[in-house]
Amino acid sequence: MGTKKEFIEKVLDLISTSAIKMGLKPDAPTLAILSKEFASILITNNKLKTLAFEQVQEAFNIGLMEKENQFLSIPTFYRWCRDHKKRIDHAYHQVHTLGENPKKVEYYKPIKLLK
Repeated sequence: MGTKKEFIEKVLDLISTSAIKMGLKPDAPTLAILSKEFASILITNNKLKTLAFEQVQEAFNIGLMEKENQFLSIPTFYRWCRDHKKRIDHAYHQVHTLGENPKKVEYYKPIKLLK
C-alpha cells in the first residue's frame, strides 16, 4: 500500500475526481479533511479494511452512477463502500460456498487487504 501519506493522496485523488463527476467544486481544505478522514476509516473500519483500493474505486464509480441525491461527505463514501462490500461478499459466497466459477461471478476477486 505504501505510506499512510501516499494512501491519503490516493484517497484525495479519488474524492477530487468524484467531486468533479458530481459537478462540485469544493475548496482544497475541504478535500484535505475528507481525504484524511476517509483514508483513516478505510484503514481502521472492520467492515471496510478488507477492501482493496481498486474495490474502493469501483464502489465510488458505482455509487456515482447508481445513486441520486449524493453529497460529498463521509457518510456517502461509507455507504458506497459498504454497499459494494455486500456485492463482493455475495460474490465470495457464490464462489466459495456455492462452487460457482470465479471467472463468471461479477465482483469476485481474491481478498486483498489495504494494509
